[in-house]
Amino acid sequence: MRWRGWMVPVVAAAALVISPAAATAATTTSSDSVSGLEYAATSAQGRFVGIASGALPGAWSVTVDHTPLGTSAAITGGDFHLATGLDGTLTAVTGHFTAGTVRQLSGFTGCVNQRYAVHGVLDEVGPGAVHRGTGTFDATLTHYRTTIFGQCLTYSASVRGSLSLTPS
Repeated sequence: MRWRGWMVPVVAAAALVISPAAATAATTTSSDSVSGLEYAATSAQGRFVGIASGALPGAWSVTVDHTPLGTSAAITGGDFHLATGLDGTLTAVTGHFTAGTVRQLSGFTGCVNQRYAVHGVLDEVGPGAVHRGTGTFDATLTHYRTTIFGQCLTYSASVRGSLSLTPS
């Protein structure tokens, strides 16, 4: 029973020493520039790959599920993956799209390039097995289009923007 008298202050002091470091690690937000390409698309899904540079440099890939694409669409799901280095170790940071929008910015008429603003909200972001972090993926998607034999065709697509992650 007497141990409680000295143990409570020791445990409280240890919690104060440990908590700030744990809280800082859990709330560190990393920002990166991202660039890449769309390698597959349907009216309700886009798949992208590219390179991130900044606080968490590496290769990334995303699958964005959305309502049928018109001049705007709502992001309904999808996955995020980033291969990067954490503490000198190659690490996969993953997450899930939970919300967001895809909004057309230009290219409304004619067979011209189309630009879209993509804003995705990420949840369950983190390395390893535990994912409690959050993040955002903001980019401009450009569909490159041309007329071939009287048909307007999208022949390529690029994406460029930013990634902000608070993994845990």
